[in-house]
Amino acid sequence: MTLNNFTLSLLISLIIAVGLPAHCFDVPALTGPVIDEVGLLNEGTKRQLSNSLFKLQKEQGVQLQVYIAKSLQGEEIESAAIKIFDQWKLGDEKTDKGLLFLIAPNEKRLRIEVGQGLEGDIPDVIAKRIIADVVKPYFQRNEFNLGILQGVVALQTYIGNPDAKLDPGQVQETKDAEKSHKKSG
Repeated sequence: MTLNNFTLSLLISLIIAVGLPAHCFDVPALTGPVIDEVGLLNEGTKRQLSNSLFKLQKEQGVQLQVYIAKSLQGEEIESAAIKIFDQWKLGDEKTDKGLLFLIAPNEKRLRIEVGQGLEGDIPDVIAKRIIADVVKPYFQRNEFNLGILQGVVALQTYIGNPDAKLDPGQVQETKDAEKSHKKSG
């Protein structure tokens, strides 16, 4: 190989290497309003959240998605949230009333990504406050179902949803029922 060919090969390799992102988060298919890749939610909570989020979208045009990721694949949570939000096209094109509640339990990271149509209702400071003051205290006690449920209720309250009445008591009942089922099975 001549010096010119070597230089050209090196230059092409360098361009390709620089052009590739260091981390490439694979966005999963959108299959419903609640996607739980790690089994963090019990079935009762998942069903209750799904029903509430379908109703929210139907009645108010707000698409709130809960995504519990197995891994961020080395991606920063902010970047992963934007990729997910954009690929799933949360909120309709006209109003952009979409919300992503992203939970990455293995990395211990949480993020609420807000579409432009809801930024007046849920500015960044409110989203961060919901995570810090509502969700994290439950997570610190390993009460993930209640933390996610209460986080969704808080989001619905800020967007003016009068039906933000998810029942935390039902979560406990479901948890108790699962415990007794495991003991008897």
